[in-house]
Amino acid sequence: KKSFPSNLLIGAPEIESGTMCGNEDHISLTEQVDMSEHGICAREGAINMNFRYMMSQVVVNLSTSDDGSDRVNIDGNTEVEIENACRDGWIDIHTRAIGKFGEDRGYTMHTVTNKKTRHDAIVPQLLTGSGITDLVFKITVKDNNGKVTDIYRATVKDIPVYVADANGHTTGSPESITKWEAGKKYIYNLKVTKTQISITATITDWETKITEDVEIWL
Repeated sequence: KKSFPSNLLIGAPEIESGTMCGNEDHISLTEQVDMSEHGICAREGAINMNFRYMMSQVVVNLSTSDDGSDRVNIDGNTEVEIENACRDGWIDIHTRAIGKFGEDRGYTMHTVTNKKTRHDAIVPQLLTGSGITDLVFKITVKDNNGKVTDIYRATVKDIPVYVADANGHTTGSPESITKWEAGKKYIYNLKVTKTQISITATITDWETKITEDVEIWL
């Protein structure tokens, strides 16, 4: 889908390192099949099949001053772009990591029911690093006629992120992160005024991972 939610799920057997096949036909062999390295051995058995989210969920909540000269006109016309962000890429099914980024860069986030919230599923990716141009939130404010009045920018990697539980309760101290990971939800609260941007952010699991035991015959 081109709009949220793009709930890309991939289901695959997840086998711990060093798990031998246990096939009786292989007992006499010098080495049995290590299924974590060579795949599932031809045998009947219950394999744990995990379905996991492949995308990162990014939420941007915009706010401004209640009144006063520093108030900014934020509404559904206010654009939130992620400059330098990859819009596509290749995902390693085994590690759930991006193996290679696509060439398309820059992403305009979608407005949801709340005109001050932007909510999208984004390709998991690095925010900064060698050979990578830092990702930046670009906020473009417009008047009622659609004319651009203000542009604000915040470098994503510089925003401290709190780790939160499923209920949104934060624990510990905020940390700087260098990448958006698959299956994680990142909530950025950006308060935009005429003089500055005040920022808080949290990270949680996207949703409970779906785990199912299935019988597989090979």
